[in-house]
Amino acid sequence: PQAPLELVLSPEAKRKDIAGLAIKKLFTGNKKKHEIERIYGGAIGSLETRFPQNMALHIKPLLGKTINDSEIISNYLSKHPGVNITATTRNSLAITIDGVAYPVEELLAMNLQELAHRSNALLKENDHRTRDYVDKFAVTVPEFFDQRQRKALIDSGSFIDRAYGTYLVNDGLSVAVNFALKQQRSLEAGRDYNFIVYDIGSGSIKASLVKISNPENATDAMTIENKGYGFATVGGSDFTSIIAKIIQEKFLEKHGKTVTSKQFQASPKSLAKINQLAEKMKMVLSANNDASGSIESLIDDIDFKVVITRDEFESKLASFKNSLLDPITNALKTQFNNKTEWITLPQLDGVILTGGSTRVPFVQQTINEVFDND
Repeated sequence: PQAPLELVLSPEAKRKDIAGLAIKKLFTGNKKKHEIERIYGGAIGSLETRFPQNMALHIKPLLGKTINDSEIISNYLSKHPGVNITATTRNSLAITIDGVAYPVEELLAMNLQELAHRSNALLKENDHRTRDYVDKFAVTVPEFFDQRQRKALIDSGSFIDRAYGTYLVNDGLSVAVNFALKQQRSLEAGRDYNFIVYDIGSGSIKASLVKISNPENATDAMTIENKGYGFATVGGSDFTSIIAKIIQEKFLEKHGKTVTSKQFQASPKSLAKINQLAEKMKMVLSANNDASGSIESLIDDIDFKVVITRDEFESKLASFKNSLLDPITNALKTQFNNKTEWITLPQLDGVILTGGSTRVPFVQQTINEVFDND
């Protein structure tokens, strides 16, 4: 109360930032010695296609995993070509860049530290006399994370110079708390509300069934309970991969006689260029019926222009329909309380959409088939 949550913007003054960083060598006068430069934010975009092997992006799927999790690693490398994933002595994963192995927990710690630096700068900007600084992290965690993955998140906080306290918060519940505090005045006193928090991130779709009880007496506390949960291990990056595949198919249709699919797979820079364009086109297709783009020197010095329609995208996206709906179905089927107290579909008061890929029209259309539009 009286202390609103404040968003820390990216260096480009945007609300959303790229999840990850790039690491590059900085050579000094002495050839035997070098320093490293960490690059965050929008600057990564221009580097990703030139130095894909220097990227450490979207590493959440690698947390708590081992080198034996071949399917997860293969899926990650299909979206981040050129990255060198290696094993650590602690039976976890690292990304090796320029001969140095960085454990995934350490890479996440670098991101957390950067966010803390930005936050501390904002505090100073708001009040130059302040002695306040960030001393704790509350990290949202998917309900489906196991203990190894949760421990990896907490370990990341312990890497940072200052002894930050790191705490885990259920991701769906954190959205529900934010929603409830903002909407409290419009929620009827003395009544229970049931919502599905529907979240599509880069690598997963999550549905949290939450109950918000607004007290009749204004002096009593509002209660927010997590009642059920469902998830699917697909997400926005898979939508991007669909568009990337369409781009590659269109290129091979035109230049298949000189370039083969095998040559593409052997060229991380070419694949990174396609993935980067695909991400941009996905955003455009959320608001338009078609999207156009071009790539200079995609492969073998061939420039390529492409147009993709929303219909082309959605025809491929149709295979994900069950994955979009399963989390909602499972949240209602596997509730945490007694069956006599289960919340049914008609008892829901609304769906709270969060996560960038909920803006994809096909996603919203699919959800509307289950729920009334209003």
